[in-house]
Amino acid sequence: MSSEADKLSANTGILVSADWLKENLSNPAVRILDARTPREYAAGHIPNAVLVGYEHFARVDDSTPYLEVLPKEEAEEAFGSLGIDNDTTVVVYGDRGGITAARVFWTLEYYGGKARLLEVGFYRWLKEGYPVTREAPRIPRARFEASVNEHLRVDAGALLKKLEDPDLIVLDTRSPEEYAGIVVQTRRLARIPGSINLPWDNCVGRNGELFDQPDALRKVFEERGITKDKEIVTYCMVGERAAHTYVALRILGYPHAKLYEKSFSEWGNSDDLPVE
Repeated sequence: MSSEADKLSANTGILVSADWLKENLSNPAVRILDARTPREYAAGHIPNAVLVGYEHFARVDDSTPYLEVLPKEEAEEAFGSLGIDNDTTVVVYGDRGGITAARVFWTLEYYGGKARLLEVGFYRWLKEGYPVTREAPRIPRARFEASVNEHLRVDAGALLKKLEDPDLIVLDTRSPEEYAGIVVQTRRLARIPGSINLPWDNCVGRNGELFDQPDALRKVFEERGITKDKEIVTYCMVGERAAHTYVALRILGYPHAKLYEKSFSEWGNSDDLPVE
């Protein structure tokens, strides 16, 4: 990994390098979570990695179109089933930008877990010759006690009350076509009023890194007037792309970043919420 990326990891405590993870593959204080699909996991994964599914971090209900964060007690049970306790350093990895890994990271942070992200996707890990296995580890159950960080999350009601606040920036991390209402996935068009379109992949690295280099990331946000003194709420369709942008903000030290985790799947299907 580059010295700049290692410096970023050391400064933020969010990203870990491939070299660091290789050295800690058998560390009992580290739990590795694979946020890819079951098929990808079965074809090969990082040694001692455990497959993490949506059931471990979101409530999926056929009656609702969004991914709602698990209630506290269910999250404690889910994390414990993955062998995570309050002292465990959890390293999550994914691929193709890592949007699901970012959502897992946010959920762990929201409930007080010691969350980290592998700075590269699995393909880059594989390409550079780091170890891979098809063997699924046997993980002992642990006990996790959640401590909710409410300041990392915003719901529709709270966001609605703040839409006119000049100290609030709402970032729509969907594609320009979704933002404009050309691509339609909800009953109502097209975006949260006053939101700024910043497609999530503007923050992705160029060579298999989940995030671009710090100077490039800063430029992405500063060119759009997204400054650290503002409260910044990210959203997309189901809260995965928005979680990636949330992490990018956290990497740069933005202190007031939040995720609207139900995102436009809720907002765009609600008749009592304004759209433009």
